[in-house]
Amino acid sequence: MDAQTDRIAREAARLLALKQVESIDAAISRAMEYTPHDDVHRPGEGRVRQHLQAMTMQALGEAGYQDALVRRLESIEQLMTTFGELTDDVEPILAGRAARGLFDGPSAIYIRLYTDRSDTELLDVLALYDYPEARVETVDTQHGRANRLVFDDDDLSFVLTRCPRRWRADADRQLVDGSPIDTADLDAVRAMISQARINQARP
Repeated sequence: MDAQTDRIAREAARLLALKQVESIDAAISRAMEYTPHDDVHRPGEGRVRQHLQAMTMQALGEAGYQDALVRRLESIEQLMTTFGELTDDVEPILAGRAARGLFDGPSAIYIRLYTDRSDTELLDVLALYDYPEARVETVDTQHGRANRLVFDDDDLSFVLTRCPRRWRADADRQLVDGSPIDTADLDAVRAMISQARINQARP
């Protein structure tokens, strides 16, 4: 990657850190406006995320960064426990970058709920455990249309996709295009929390 493209990626990360834009794509487009040369290559999202992670670690310090990581993972674990252990007939699976413990950038937390329960029943679970009111959205997948429960809790945006249990065999695939995706079940999320706490304790 040439130096000018990397500078654009760094500027895009700065815009994201300052919350002046809402998405990585918008941040890159805004950053490129400051570089009028026609032959400049557009940086990839991965490079922007790397700069944003470095900026976040620099701002928070290693200890603060690990603290923030643990808090986010604990919020995810609590929600997954609510469905996976306190509710019958629901298997939660964390999908996407969060399944690797990566929170570098404005991205929702995607959790699939493999279940034959209805939207109403799942909404009742959220209400029972005092989660914010969720709105219902739809998404077209390779298997057909699926409903999502979307809500914000503290500084995290959650997207819970209700998936029929017969879709479980393709849990390691993107719902929309079928490409591979990182996933983590409840035990894996708890293992990430344990590792993050170990990192917290390191001098």
